[in-house]
Amino acid sequence: MKLLLLILAIPLISFVSYDIDYTVMPANSIAVIANGSTELQLLETVKAKFSSGSNLSKLSFKGTETSVQFKKGTPLVFFTRGGTNREPMTFAIVKLEVGEKKRTATYNSITGKEIETAPCYVKPLDVKNQIYRVTSNSELEVGVYALIFKSVSLGNFRMTMGARLRANPTVIEIVE
Repeated sequence: MKLLLLILAIPLISFVSYDIDYTVMPANSIAVIANGSTELQLLETVKAKFSSGSNLSKLSFKGTETSVQFKKGTPLVFFTRGGTNREPMTFAIVKLEVGEKKRTATYNSITGKEIETAPCYVKPLDVKNQIYRVTSNSELEVGVYALIFKSVSLGNFRMTMGARLRANPTVIEIVE
């Protein structure tokens, strides 16, 4: 019964109305509202290494520490602001593997390794200013995630959107 209530409650988050001042968000930025708060928290970007190809793609970050953490089960609503209205807005929540010295997401067509994403719902709020509300379709599991302005399809970064990141991603961690 608890699981059913949780599953029913998560999609409702995407229908909550927010009265938020988006002008505080710079171009190519991501912010979050957590725990039903009405306060918009800007998330810092992290320098990333990115390579994308049809057979091998990789997103990596130096270090293993993540400064932004949320407890598992915390309702999260992300807001993104793109840079220009000429480019379509793309967004993905990518699960990262944490190694000894870095955090990575990798696609390799030879080994069959795919980039793992958390399905999300993106709703345009102000198309002219590229402002979108993003909610995960399900509760994010414990782990480290990159929030990126890039789409993922069939386990790899989409090539049609160019072979580079539009902006540095944000990294968050879901903890117990």
